[in-house]
Amino acid sequence: GSADNAGGPLVSTGDCVLRVRVQSSGPGDWSLVRSNSTVGGGGDLETLPELFPARGAVAEINPENPTFGQIFLSLSSGGSGGTHGVLRLFADLALVEGGALILDDLDWVEAGESDESPWGMAVAPDGEIWASGQGDVEIARGQPDGTGDTDVGGVEPSVLSPRDVLLVGSGSGRVLRWIQGNQTEGAVFRAPIGDASTLSGVTVIKEIDGSSGQGFFGRGLASDDAGNIYLLVGDPQPLGFTDVYRFDAATLAAGPWPLDVSQASWNVTVDGGASLRGSGIAIDRGDQTDPDDDIVYALVPLSSSFGEEAGIYRVGISGTASLVTTVGSAERVVDLSAEVLSDQLTDLACDFGGNLILEDPFNEVVWVFSPPGPSDLTVPGPSSEILAVSGEPPEKSGLLFR
Repeated sequence: GSADNAGGPLVSTGDCVLRVRVQSSGPGDWSLVRSNSTVGGGGDLETLPELFPARGAVAEINPENPTFGQIFLSLSSGGSGGTHGVLRLFADLALVEGGALILDDLDWVEAGESDESPWGMAVAPDGEIWASGQGDVEIARGQPDGTGDTDVGGVEPSVLSPRDVLLVGSGSGRVLRWIQGNQTEGAVFRAPIGDASTLSGVTVIKEIDGSSGQGFFGRGLASDDAGNIYLLVGDPQPLGFTDVYRFDAATLAAGPWPLDVSQASWNVTVDGGASLRGSGIAIDRGDQTDPDDDIVYALVPLSSSFGEEAGIYRVGISGTASLVTTVGSAERVVDLSAEVLSDQLTDLACDFGGNLILEDPFNEVVWVFSPPGPSDLTVPGPSSEILAVSGEPPEKSGLLFR
């Protein structure tokens, strides 16, 4: 990262000290935080723009790409004349200089107002940035250097605008997926886009159809190293819940389409309070040559007073072939009960080292939590402990990276 956390020169090779802020999130609860608003005044950690209503977060985990380790956040300020694009950050949350905002020269919104464009994002294996949104541009792609921005095309009019996008494979083998829906309906669509630059002429199928009353919204689509698909689905009714479904790659390929949720190989219900609605899913890929070690996390925030169950949950491992169960507070690896989060606009991502990246536009902050479980780059930590420190922190503290 930069020496002064404000766009200055990069630090030289060798031992470095990263200074972070300790923030109180409630009596006895403390967390490490980097944000664009100073806590208690002072400090030089204001690395994000003043306007930060982000919709999605994703990290580049391919070491062969020049943007390896960078974090991408989608920004949307609402209205046709507002700011709409994707923000690039270094791993220390410092802004990338020279083209930090990309996919910003497309006509994302119509004449009316929209604060949902772009929303979902994905980094393709070749480093392209893909985004979905609600408005004139519904799926777009571009390069991280800000060039090649393209409107990929429209989507299926039978369901509402796309909330998330996912691209796997490379070259002629590229497959594009996206979610369309709202809080009570939705579907997953698939297109073998290959080398095509748009969806024009590409066959689009409805791959997965939700059950009545199930909401497909927010950031809810991910894949593991074996090509299995994970889908986050919510029930917004009173005493609602959030499910994470896994669809095996073989089932997805075989059809017939559309599949329904009963054809998932497993599903996990995140147990919580009333109005519980999931809004983020992320996968720690660990050793990317091992298809069985990917850890699946779900972000389940609450905007109501039922905040005691809010948090990030570990819901499964890719090597587990069959699992139908309910997870509760014991599987919560990050405690967010003291935070008031937006229940649809927050998002979760994992970087190459298994760190959990949480962006929350409601409070205009980005958190980076150390890995709550094993990865191929870090010393394994406890998988079931909530990452919060009880009691008063020491007067002086530090963190050393080598």
